[in-house]
Amino acid sequence: MIGDGMGIAHRTAARFVVNGVSQGKALAPLAMDTFPITGLVQTCSLNSIVTDSAPGASCYSTGNKNNNNQEGVFPDDTTDAFDNPRTEYLGEYLARTQGKSLGIVTTADVFDATPAAWAVHTANRGAGTGIADQYLDESVAKANLTVLLGGGRKWFLPATTAGSARANGSDYILPDELAAGWSIAPGKLDATRDLITDFQTAGFTYAANSTQLKATAAGATKLLGLFALSNMNVALDKIDGRRGSGSVVADYGFPDQPMLDENTDAALSVLSKNPNGFVVMIEGASIDKQAHNMDSERWILETLEFDRAIARAKAFAAANPDTLVIITADHECSGANIIGASVVTTASLATRATTANSGVAGLRDQVVGTYDLAGFPVYNILGDGYPSTTNPDRKLLIGYAANSDRYEDWFGNTRPLRDTQQPFNGTAPLNTYPSDPTQRDTVGGYFIAGQVPGSSAVHTASDIPLSAYGRGAVAFTGAMDNTDVFFKMMRGVLVGTTTTLSER
Repeated sequence: MIGDGMGIAHRTAARFVVNGVSQGKALAPLAMDTFPITGLVQTCSLNSIVTDSAPGASCYSTGNKNNNNQEGVFPDDTTDAFDNPRTEYLGEYLARTQGKSLGIVTTADVFDATPAAWAVHTANRGAGTGIADQYLDESVAKANLTVLLGGGRKWFLPATTAGSARANGSDYILPDELAAGWSIAPGKLDATRDLITDFQTAGFTYAANSTQLKATAAGATKLLGLFALSNMNVALDKIDGRRGSGSVVADYGFPDQPMLDENTDAALSVLSKNPNGFVVMIEGASIDKQAHNMDSERWILETLEFDRAIARAKAFAAANPDTLVIITADHECSGANIIGASVVTTASLATRATTANSGVAGLRDQVVGTYDLAGFPVYNILGDGYPSTTNPDRKLLIGYAANSDRYEDWFGNTRPLRDTQQPFNGTAPLNTYPSDPTQRDTVGGYFIAGQVPGSSAVHTASDIPLSAYGRGAVAFTGAMDNTDVFFKMMRGVLVGTTTTLSER
């Protein structure tokens, strides 16, 4: 289970919001806090101290370092995105040797780096047409891919269909030597391919929304779910849509999207039908994406959504004790940290945010409470598991160490930043969304200069937490390289482990 971009502060902030603190102690743990084994993971890629998500995820699925932008391959000296020497994925190995199934679940576009880093071999994480084709043309046969859930319908629709992103320029034809050596289909340039129909022909049940997922998952033996054209909407906006209090999911055109815990239930129900077992990667993708945007409330609720999925995975493992569950990240994003809490009420904060040029004096010096002034922020959590508002009195405040230029007024934003991966990003109403962090929260005039160029926060090289539960979990203590996680997992699955910490 990968919380993309999730560092220690992301976990801590989510715990503060959903469970609260009193007299110095958390009132309850997150689900991920209840895992008995914890370690620290070092995240460097093959060619940089700061990884992107492709090598940050494929290290867990292959045990090898990759260059940034690459997954499941070794670097070579050609520009072709699909001709690199390959490494075998964990899912491919376990399907080949034990007949296990592979599942991939994400809140991102399924072509995105982290999900693709469990099944797709490419030197270009952005080659979406070929990545989507490879799921069916290779992963179904080589890795027994049985479940694929997330966004990304734009890669599965023929190029002649509105909203499609299929193009020959991001597709592939493999060299004969590579296709023959790996016993795989050579591929072809087929921008007009109807990939959803091809998945259905291969025996997959297809769900286009949450309603269809709930109706079909129990009876499916193979499951494809594509719930948005690109990245799914984030938890905050999906929850607002379900509560009838927000327009974002309607603006994007997909008001009936499942939550990650619902996708987790569906995936486990299908994958557990294989008596040989399975491996599944479940990603909370927009912890990272919203940390890039420095949208604190959205990444906090993304972390809560991820934790609810973790609770489902832990319950499954408790009922099936031969299961190993790993929670980690591919890297930290944005250098996020908890700086304190607001010392004013929501009404007072709203006045300052809407008063021109409140600036440093009004929105920093008179709002930001540190040390004793931070106190213990209190959020009202509703029955769906999420806060009734992300703007309570004296709310939690987040700062960033890897930020680009931005404005801050401490209020949750009613609309996210524009998502440039969405096919209709340039048309109404999506083209009215703010384009970058300097285009929102500007009235109050509190400008925070960036420590990095560009228009988004960046990944950092900080170590990330890992928590483990179940078979072989005891091996995951101390500090480890990200590739070590692969070998510890494989030892737990293939060899087993003692219950003593001395043999880790």
